[in-house]
Amino acid sequence: MRPLREISAALTKKPLHLFEIPRTYQHKIKQVDGYRFPASGMFMGKSRPYGALITYYIEPSQVKQQSEKADRPMRDRNRHAPDRNKKKPKVKIEILDSSGKVVRKMDGPMERGINRVAWNLRTDGFKFPFLGERQRRRFTPQGPEVLPGVYAVKIKMGEHEVSGQVQVLPDPRVDIPLADRKEKFDTIRRVGQKIEIITEVVNRVKTLRKRIDQVLEQVKDRDDDAAKDLKKAARRLKKRLMKVVTQFVDPPDREGIYPRDRTVIAKLGYVARSLSTSYDKPTQAQLTYLRQAEALLEKRLADVNQVLTTDVAAFREKVQAANLELVPEYQPLDLNWTPKKK
Repeated sequence: MRPLREISAALTKKPLHLFEIPRTYQHKIKQVDGYRFPASGMFMGKSRPYGALITYYIEPSQVKQQSEKADRPMRDRNRHAPDRNKKKPKVKIEILDSSGKVVRKMDGPMERGINRVAWNLRTDGFKFPFLGERQRRRFTPQGPEVLPGVYAVKIKMGEHEVSGQVQVLPDPRVDIPLADRKEKFDTIRRVGQKIEIITEVVNRVKTLRKRIDQVLEQVKDRDDDAAKDLKKAARRLKKRLMKVVTQFVDPPDREGIYPRDRTVIAKLGYVARSLSTSYDKPTQAQLTYLRQAEALLEKRLADVNQVLTTDVAAFREKVQAANLELVPEYQPLDLNWTPKKK
């Protein structure tokens, strides 16, 4: 009801307006007593969305203007595109911490009048590795819940921008020092950074295998000694790359029963899931498991760096000798690697 109390004739003339965001409490939701899988056999009313309710007003004519701007580039690219492919325009929402760092990016509805979206108090997620063909995500990956504090909220719609703030409060039923909460948050981020290193390894291997296939395609009709040598080296390198990368992640076509904790991502995933079950500081067991996973990651990085600096380098020389430039060159990875800011 808060936005309705705040609305006025003058407010409705603004192109974009952000209503006051009520403070929100973090909390854990308990499983329903007596039912493990209630399915449709038990009535459950719709609850208020978890997190901060971000409510904003868009002047009706602005929706039409922004829709026309969004449609113009698409029409220029494909004048015969069917209307069913047309996507509704969205507003861009950013959540920033006290230092001004963006912790979460979201899209919000752009409908005439009052709009609302719920921020579930989580940060942006980590880039997760996937060795197979990546499918389109239907959801935005999310990271850990933020620490209690005051966060800025920015909404952008074309050239219009509004901002406000929201206060995130800890669960009043539990008494966990902020220092412990921060240690848990930083540990989860530490795990996420290691997961993104594995994502970089997988992406490099996938790129290299595609480039090797391009090399094979260009020499497939050649039967000279140099071409034969290049084909043999290409197939050998593809197998070597796959053998190395499956130490980090499982192959996408694996079937049957097998030890799931064999790969580095499995060990890190176990720690990440364990850390996300509570707000309190990490246990010694969790930290021990994390150190073990990091030690294994460091060992596997040495293996993949060896392949990239020797096997791939040798194959690149063969490709260059054949007047081809298709194999990228990478710098070695270590435990401090982080993705470049875009």
